[in-house]
Amino acid sequence: MIVKMKKLSLVLYHKEREPFCAALQDLGVVHITENPDRDASSLSAPADAVKTAGAALAALTSTAAGLDAAPAQKNDRSAADVLADIARIDAEKNHIDQELSYCTKAEAQLAPWGDFDPAIIDKLSSAGIAVRFYQIEERTFGSLEVPGAILRKVGSLGKSALVMAFSKGDMPAIDAEEIRLPAESLGAVRKRISELTAHRDDVRRQLAALTAYTRTVQKHLVALRNALDLQTAHLDLSHHAGGTLLSLVGWLPASQEKKVRNFLSGFTAWSEIADPLPTDNVPVAVRNNAFSRLFEPILKMYALPEYGEIDPTPFFAPFTMLFVGLCIGDVAYGTILLAGALFAWFKAPAAFKPFAMLVIILSASTIVSGMLLNGFFGITIFGGHGVSGFSIFPSGARYALFTPLATDRGTIYPMMSFSLLIGFLQLMLAFSLRIVNKIRIGGWKPAMVPLSFILFSFGGLSSAAHINLLNLGIGSFTVCGICFGALLLMIPKTVAAVMFFSAFPLNILFSNMDKKGGDRVIMTIVDLYNNMISGIFGNILSYMRLFALGLTGGLLGGVFNQLAMMFITGKDGGVHWLSPLLPFTVLVLVAGHSLNFALCLVGAGVHPLRLTYVEFLQNLDLSWSGKPYKPLAKI
Repeated sequence: MIVKMKKLSLVLYHKEREPFCAALQDLGVVHITENPDRDASSLSAPADAVKTAGAALAALTSTAAGLDAAPAQKNDRSAADVLADIARIDAEKNHIDQELSYCTKAEAQLAPWGDFDPAIIDKLSSAGIAVRFYQIEERTFGSLEVPGAILRKVGSLGKSALVMAFSKGDMPAIDAEEIRLPAESLGAVRKRISELTAHRDDVRRQLAALTAYTRTVQKHLVALRNALDLQTAHLDLSHHAGGTLLSLVGWLPASQEKKVRNFLSGFTAWSEIADPLPTDNVPVAVRNNAFSRLFEPILKMYALPEYGEIDPTPFFAPFTMLFVGLCIGDVAYGTILLAGALFAWFKAPAAFKPFAMLVIILSASTIVSGMLLNGFFGITIFGGHGVSGFSIFPSGARYALFTPLATDRGTIYPMMSFSLLIGFLQLMLAFSLRIVNKIRIGGWKPAMVPLSFILFSFGGLSSAAHINLLNLGIGSFTVCGICFGALLLMIPKTVAAVMFFSAFPLNILFSNMDKKGGDRVIMTIVDLYNNMISGIFGNILSYMRLFALGLTGGLLGGVFNQLAMMFITGKDGGVHWLSPLLPFTVLVLVAGHSLNFALCLVGAGVHPLRLTYVEFLQNLDLSWSGKPYKPLAKI
């Protein structure tokens, strides 16, 4: 949910600015509204210092990660000295990298020509003999004659001949590509590369030695960031009465009101804490339970709703968890993911534990989904009536609710029906939340548009079920043995028709009410088609990707299993586990399932987010213009 905020208005005596702001930073709960008239030029230098220290800390952390053992931390040097050394090392490293880049290119150019002394070329030139280097096609070199020049082949490069040309005086024109070689010899260049490589290794050792001061740099960075935040707060205070009085506007969670009032009583200041006005731009903070909190980064990657709107996180979190599980849909893959997440939970730093817990939950969803989809490394887990091929257990398929079943009418895919059902339910949830949000923000009129979407959906599907439109069998639509189509048939045919046809005038009357005349008519017609006639069913069909990804992962895993077993399957159809080709079977299994697992992870990362962002969050029709609540607080 979105945290309720209070507005703080304050007028302060100017001599109390420094102690007040420092104490406010220690308090750590007040978000100060930025002063639009502040002169931020004084923040440039401290911001650059923060950036420099942050880059230095990143370099030390990256270097320490590549060491066999973390060095013991020291504190016998100042952060300024350490940063100066890091800056020097960084400059040296950049210079070395530039020289190495040049020398590497020079070596590549010189290597085909061999190691010769460029001084000889200079002596010949002084004696009036021109020397040039050319690259000529092999098939034309034998017949090439240049009057006044001597051509000698010194090597080959692909289908080209490397040729040196000698001429007394000016070199005549030669129909070939002239090569400009560096002025150094190949031996000198390689010696320089060796020296630079040794120097680079020495520089890396120096940086590795400085990782013992990582904590010193980290503390220095924290101090710089706190100082920058404090200086920014000073500038956000507005001056009045010739600078004698200072004022600020801030925001605090309503739960912190008593704490802030007690804090303000210690200063000579006038203050007022009140509820925000509808015109106020209130910062947004979200607070959810332990489960939904894990999915808040997904919301923040998208955008924040405005203050006063709903927080959609608790509503999309269960769906996202389910979508990830269905996209991978394999018990073995889920178990591997769970093992990695548990290892990260016990070994990773505290800051990483929420992400590890999120992966643990998604792994559990994958394992459950894998049981429902009946897959273990692409192998069918439970066999039974309608299940073809090999299975680990001969029976039990009725418990794997999404198992494809072969029937007289063809193969039935329960997962496809479930994908459509879950898409319809999430979309209807989005429209319902949109109704609630519109009523909270603007009254009942804006809520009529999402209501028309719900009436159109239920009325249209129920009417289609009653007349068996296009023999689609909507009235018999069944998922996991439950006939959801029968629920649509429970709506009387007349009521369904009224719901369906009333959706259109309701949408037209209340759409684009801020527009007038022809603009409103045109926009309403376009929106009617895009958002209702084609939009709703298009969005529902988008959820078919859950079925497609889960099916594809299982089929691809099965293909790799078949390819692997071909190495140890004899002509008699028997499997020979002692075959000398068994290592190839193991190789195909490991490589194939690693690739399939990676593809499943990519799909599980992209498509659930796509469904959440495009199909769910966009249909909420929130403003998505909220600014995050960032209180002045010490790190």
